[in-house]
Amino acid sequence: MSQDQHNDEAHWTEIEEEAPQEGEVPDVPDQAEDCNEGAPGEEQGEDCNEGSPAEEQAEDCNEGAPAEELAEDCNEGAPAEELAEDCNEGAPAEEQAEGAADGPDQCQDLEGEEKPELPCEETQQGEQFTEEVVSVEALETQEHGAPAPEEAYEGECAEDFAQEFHCLQYYSGDSEAQVVPQQAFEEEAPQEYPKETDNNYDAPQHAHEVVGPGSAHARSMPAPHAAAAPPSAIVKPRTRHVKSVARWEAVGYDPRDGSDDEFELSTCMAPVYEDEGEEGNEDASVFKHGEPDFKGEIMSCFDEPNLLYRIIDPKTKTWAFYNDSLQYEMHVQFIFGKHSKLQPLENTTLRQNEEGQYVMEVVVYPTETEMFSQGTVNGFTSKLRAVPLTVDYHNARRRITEELVNNETAAIQQVTNSDNAEDVLQACIDSGIPFVDPEFPPCQASLEAGASKPFKPFAWARPQACVPEEMASQVRLFRASVRPACVDAGDLGDSWVICSVASVSEDPARLMGMFRHPEGKAAAQREHAVGAYRVTFNKNGWWRSVVVDSYLPVSGGKLKYAKSATDPAEIWPAILEKAYAKLHGSYGRICSGDPLHALQDMTGFSTMRFDESLTDDKASDQLFSDLVHGIAAGYTVICSTPGRGPHDKDQELCEMYAQVGLVTGCAYTILEAKYIESKELRMVKVRNVWGHSVEWSGNWGNDDTKWDANPDIAEECNFQKAADGMFWMSWKDARKYFNGGGVCFTHQAAYDYRMNCVFTEGVPSAVLEIEVQSPTCFTFVISQDDKRCQVNASEYKPVMISIAEPVEGEMYKVVMNSSANGARPTSDKWTFLQARDVSLIHELDAGKYIVVPRIMPSDDPVEPVPYVLGMICSKEVGNGDVSVKFKRLDAGNRVFENFPKFEPELMEVEQPVQYQKRAPGEAFPMTQMGEELM
Repeated sequence: MSQDQHNDEAHWTEIEEEAPQEGEVPDVPDQAEDCNEGAPGEEQGEDCNEGSPAEEQAEDCNEGAPAEELAEDCNEGAPAEELAEDCNEGAPAEEQAEGAADGPDQCQDLEGEEKPELPCEETQQGEQFTEEVVSVEALETQEHGAPAPEEAYEGECAEDFAQEFHCLQYYSGDSEAQVVPQQAFEEEAPQEYPKETDNNYDAPQHAHEVVGPGSAHARSMPAPHAAAAPPSAIVKPRTRHVKSVARWEAVGYDPRDGSDDEFELSTCMAPVYEDEGEEGNEDASVFKHGEPDFKGEIMSCFDEPNLLYRIIDPKTKTWAFYNDSLQYEMHVQFIFGKHSKLQPLENTTLRQNEEGQYVMEVVVYPTETEMFSQGTVNGFTSKLRAVPLTVDYHNARRRITEELVNNETAAIQQVTNSDNAEDVLQACIDSGIPFVDPEFPPCQASLEAGASKPFKPFAWARPQACVPEEMASQVRLFRASVRPACVDAGDLGDSWVICSVASVSEDPARLMGMFRHPEGKAAAQREHAVGAYRVTFNKNGWWRSVVVDSYLPVSGGKLKYAKSATDPAEIWPAILEKAYAKLHGSYGRICSGDPLHALQDMTGFSTMRFDESLTDDKASDQLFSDLVHGIAAGYTVICSTPGRGPHDKDQELCEMYAQVGLVTGCAYTILEAKYIESKELRMVKVRNVWGHSVEWSGNWGNDDTKWDANPDIAEECNFQKAADGMFWMSWKDARKYFNGGGVCFTHQAAYDYRMNCVFTEGVPSAVLEIEVQSPTCFTFVISQDDKRCQVNASEYKPVMISIAEPVEGEMYKVVMNSSANGARPTSDKWTFLQARDVSLIHELDAGKYIVVPRIMPSDDPVEPVPYVLGMICSKEVGNGDVSVKFKRLDAGNRVFENFPKFEPELMEVEQPVQYQKRAPGEAFPMTQMGEELM
């Protein structure tokens, strides 16, 4: 997460007011525009950025920023050649990288070994791709296989060299020096390879007619362009099944959710394929996004993995190509010697050039296999190019899924006219038809509404269409143990959300609880059967069950955004991300943000930032002490590195962090904080939730010799070299490399109450009259509507919370006020915070109290301000130990003028208060109306 985002999303404005002396009329401050004046950096509001440098202003997805200042956040965690396309999608052509359409070329000799010293000639064949909206540079292979830093180029090998390769002995060594006699081709006729039933599947736009090798026309003129046939599916159907399921085995995942098995974990099965694990099948493990549907000797065409692979069957002399990427279409061209005897297969085009050589070309789309040729080869040169997927590619597949969605929507309209998601879902269950969410439909608006740049027109598909056919019935929310590193962030650029998901995953039961149905197993399984899922969030302070359909954005036949990193048939990360996007109006609206906000939305617990304390020499020791106690109490702590992502334009910063195994612009979870008194050493245990291949290599890293040299420290830290992203570092190094962070005050067992309230003319609609019989810990939170969810949202109103207790007669005295640190309320300052959420955490001794929500007074007319007052406590209200009644204060009460002492003169509320109650372990709260909490 960049610090720009932190300033944007999490900091607040602090406005302090002095308490007036008795008998003195207080000055009520104006809600001044300079509300940040004098406030520390980490306490400044996300709403008071006026006048700050442009790079520190709130810009959710870089709205209005010039092209060169676009946030790299959408690219966090991605390798350089796989930069997320979404931030730049749809940008005008003149803003695109000039050479991006020209993909990388691989010069390869006839044995498949690269000859780096061979020159590559530039060609003009990339011109037909200039219409594409390109947001990433086309990948190219240079001498050592590294992506080029600037413009892409095309090249072709000038020569092929004679060099034997042990498993490709049927090739001639050199088309010039070792020409195979003509009669050699006649000794064994090429075996006819059965062609696909759909030979014209998604023919490339630049494809040539298949011209017979004896044609004089073919020798003298280039072949004309053939019309491209529209695709029949989002991914080419697999007609050659190279793997067969030998048996199914239970996943063996403990449901962890009691005997009801709401998530159907007991029926999760994993296939065991024939010959799996036997010698000769180990090549399948090199693929990332799928597998070729043709067996043979596998060879990577690029030095970069997971791009293009050539598969050759020596027995039938058959070639095929498989594209293992998700963002590139592979343009394959081979020029075979004139004495070759070949037959093109499937979509491969063939022509002869002026020299009599055979030119074969094919385009291989993501996760697809293209049968290329069959016959005897007499030398070749090759040109292989990885070109970013075009808008035409996405449009063609979007049209296919649109037709399916339209058909399903038409069926829904036959049974209901409602546009309410809950009503439509019930109608779908009653009629047994697939559910399509009318509130967040699978369309372009759900992708890009509110984004500063348009998204590419991705297709939408249900997860069953994104897994192998045999796994379609095995799609589940959960199929493997929930772990922090089990989420693949995808290409959206919502790393702040994924970081929060990973942090919540430290408690698997809490994360799985987000997917529980409010009405239990039976209702959940009825909804799952029609493709509907629910996720529970605490948005704007109120618990909400968000229902979504199972349509998800796809590219190359695979999920485009968040997904499981371990099992493509496990869909909880994608469903959670979609539900969170629906809460905010679109995927585009969650492209950048503060992970602490997402943590609060997912857990309901209040948060705070400690950026200034982390970097301040004097305050950092106290912060460390607080972290020791906070982590022991179960709080969630995260720290972040500077920058906008792993591909920040500040190359010096990226390189500095890469040298020690850290990634810029990312958040890390702090799992432990330990003080080694004998060494006066402060240590923190950190988890890299991103699963990057880089690992902390500084002091006290997993491979550091300090652990062997200091066995006492290793014992006290219970050090174990871990491969799951966990590592230790000194507090000194943490302060050096992390520039911000925060804490979420999570509790394992707590009763959660939420009250719908409103400020009218500066007066709360309800205050709380609380009586406790024994010491009880309370957390009070004021939550305003999240600006991220609104169009043209106004600034957050400055608010605070006061707690008063009786002192003499009818008088009460304010004993605690909220502050920027919710865990450290003050007794002598009145601080209004201009933030989304403001909290106060305090233990109340036995006695009576009044909790007063406050909004900063204003001389100007103020519209009613709705808010939710949250109360989280360690004991259940209404059981005799804690009682809470809703009361009302008069608008003229002195407490609203910051007097420490006041007479409450409590009145009955004008109408019953709507509230929620959620007990520990419950999936969803019950909602009630009343004049007291029950």
